[in-house]
Amino acid sequence: MINLVRADLYKEVKKKSFLFSIMLIVFVSIFSLIIIAKNIDLKSELNSVYPLFSEEEYKDVNKYGSYLQYKNDYDKYLKVVNIENEVIQKNKLSNSHYLLSYTHNFVFMLGVLIIFISFHSFSYDFQKDSLRYVFMSRHSRRKILFSKVFSNFIISLLFLLILLVTIFITTSFITSENVFLKKVFVNINENIKEVYVVYNYFRISILYLIPFLFISIFSMFLSILFRGNSIGLVISGILYFISLVVSQICFKYGLDFVKYTFLPYIDFTFLSDKVNVSFNNLIYNMNFSYKVSIMFLLLYVFLFLILSSKLLKRDV
Repeated sequence: MINLVRADLYKEVKKKSFLFSIMLIVFVSIFSLIIIAKNIDLKSELNSVYPLFSEEEYKDVNKYGSYLQYKNDYDKYLKVVNIENEVIQKNKLSNSHYLLSYTHNFVFMLGVLIIFISFHSFSYDFQKDSLRYVFMSRHSRRKILFSKVFSNFIISLLFLLILLVTIFITTSFITSENVFLKKVFVNINENIKEVYVVYNYFRISILYLIPFLFISIFSMFLSILFRGNSIGLVISGILYFISLVVSQICFKYGLDFVKYTFLPYIDFTFLSDKVNVSFNNLIYNMNFSYKVSIMFLLLYVFLFLILSSKLLKRDV
């Protein structure tokens, strides 16, 4: 297995697209931060608190929801808002703090590269009709699949680290503030703690490896399903970007079954805003969190691994 992973990594690293991906990550992140820095508008505003709706007002917002559950969850919502407002009051807003707040959006965009690399893990061999020769090796098809999963996960981690280091260094250079020494107050498990800025953003960003793992396996599954046809790549990309929008529309129209799919859990940028998450949970009687999202994504990781393994048993 280790040799297979090494071989896959060597194959990916030798590709021109790999070097291009790294250059793209560095260039786009630096360029974006420079543009954002030129439009910095430091305003520290507290989160507004929505009053407790009457049943009629609540039904106007979500006519399919449970008003009783809404009332029971309202205190949870108030607690989150109060804690987040206290965090805002404790923190001294700075240029570096403003720039780093965009970190999660940059990390989310990494998913596009992960989809591309993962899809082509199999599509290249399908298109060149060389997959049968790969399977003629002494390694089982399942081991070959898992080796590609592990190698893509390592590449995802590498890309993430490159992005974060680039963001931290660029932010320090642009703002003349050493972000590696700065501290910030944050809400961790409903407790306000002072931590290093770098640690805080790394702590949250590393969680994105879970949706990266899912979208990587999902892309490989589609590549195998469609035998390398680019329609699988298109489907992966579209679902990655519109998953949250589709989920919100479904919740709005009472289609709660979507919470049992992977769609609401792919975009972790939504989860970074705790007040917004809490309000959506309140209105739609949900319980979204990093923990719940990770649990569902891991379940679907195993599901698509099993399906991919089954599909690889077909004649190629």
